[in-house]
Amino acid sequence: MRTSNTEVVKFLQLNCPNPTHAVTLTAVKESALYKTKINRVRLEKSIKWTIKRINTACFSRNQRRKGYSIGAVVTIEGWRVGENLHSHLALSAPSGMEFNEFTNVIESVTKKCNWLDRQKDIKPFVDSGWLDYMVKLGPEALAPHCFYRAFP
Repeated sequence: MRTSNTEVVKFLQLNCPNPTHAVTLTAVKESALYKTKINRVRLEKSIKWTIKRINTACFSRNQRRKGYSIGAVVTIEGWRVGENLHSHLALSAPSGMEFNEFTNVIESVTKKCNWLDRQKDIKPFVDSGWLDYMVKLGPEALAPHCFYRAFP
């Protein structure tokens, strides 16, 4: 039985209940450093690395000691032949952090990842329409091991 997109959106809302940022990150086609082509697994690892670095930038040592984390849900698109591999994220900023401050953290961290292209789009999360757009390809697009539940 196929899962409907509305069920997937509800699942995303449970994992990241109050997102503040809608982000699109594009992958490079080939890494200049590693001389290899990007694939879905490498992009997922890069997104996970990026979210961990954002957590460290926001919470410093409390990220490991106390388990503090931003909220994050991720989908990956473009794994079919001839498409550009990219990911869509819904991120929730830590409480007390301004929108622009968190945007700057995202910008600085994504610049350090070799697998992410400089083309990125960071906008305010307005409504659940972004989550609908994220799951337009269905549950196959989800990258669940890149999900982080916001804490505290």
